[in-house]
Amino acid sequence: MNIPRIQSYIAGSLLLFVFFQEIKAKSISDLRLGNVVLGYQHTGGVETSGQSGPISFKSKDSFAGITLGLRKQGFRFLKNKARLTWDTSLVLASFESGLISPVADQAWTLEGTLLNIRTGPAIEVRIADTVLAKVGSGMDTGFLDARLETTTKLRSKDWHFGGHVDGSLFYLPNQYFSIYAGGGLESIGEQTVRDDTDKATIDLSSNWTLSTGMVFRW
Repeated sequence: MNIPRIQSYIAGSLLLFVFFQEIKAKSISDLRLGNVVLGYQHTGGVETSGQSGPISFKSKDSFAGITLGLRKQGFRFLKNKARLTWDTSLVLASFESGLISPVADQAWTLEGTLLNIRTGPAIEVRIADTVLAKVGSGMDTGFLDARLETTTKLRSKDWHFGGHVDGSLFYLPNQYFSIYAGGGLESIGEQTVRDDTDKATIDLSSNWTLSTGMVFRW
């Protein structure tokens, strides 16, 4: 009899039982979301434009990146069916624009890296035994590093301040983690990279976002 193997099977079975045990939630206080967020965010609606002399072109772009966040649960209300939270997240994303060069026989490359800190309040509402809905808004503080390569290499770095509104659905398979998916609208601002003859602008003032990820208890 292989005792170590049997012990491993028993330990694994117990772990799976605990990990996937069903939550019996009678109120939102039974649905304890974690406080550490790890996710992915896709941002669309980004408009880039390039101009060289009187000639200009525009392009619709998007970028994607990772999200790291912390959340703090607040007080409960509506007879323990809803609660207030405060969410803070850091989004790190990079992109390469599909902008066409306005100058014939000259290649343009427009790239950027965005570091965006999002913070603000939200309201979570229990809509099923293992499902929560969340709506929130807040302030965005973004740092954009934009790089344009034409016949020369240009670079622009700047801070931007804006805001967002978003919503998400959370599914809680057990008490250890949850899965979320959501979307929203975001406005950060715009930034221009230029020299005496060429310029390119990245407009982040009317973005839409799609996000997904997991929330863990820490």
